[in-house]
Amino acid sequence: MSALLRENGHKVWLNALWNNSIEFIKQKNPDLVVMGQIGEYTTSLIGDFIYKNNVILIINTSESVSYMDKLDIFFRFNFKEFNERYITLQVVPSRDLYDFVMRSNIREKNKYKFIGFPRMDLSVDQHFHAAEEFKGKV
Repeated sequence: MSALLRENGHKVWLNALWNNSIEFIKQKNPDLVVMGQIGEYTTSLIGDFIYKNNVILIINTSESVSYMDKLDIFFRFNFKEFNERYITLQVVPSRDLYDFVMRSNIREKNKYKFIGFPRMDLSVDQHFHAAEEFKGKV
């Protein structure tokens, strides 16, 4: 994603969420932040800071689902409420998650965009490691 954004003329900085993200965001003063989620307490602090400072927040989660009874966790803010108030857009990788959004009490359903491409974690399949290594040599 960072390569695509750079290729389209955007400045891109990568920062681990655990690496003092709020200070990093203050220092860089971006107009847009992309994160994986704001569902947990620590990530919700970052999401709240972004929201209060009028920065666009895009949730780019592409996690696969293994527990169908807890689909709502992908769309929560600090485990408590749906994240729709805090985000501008959330990428929805799989049909089951998108169907959940459509059936849920989320009011601003237009913020959730189905892409149909769930993540295949690099740590699971060694073939993905080889593809990433090859891409870096091109």
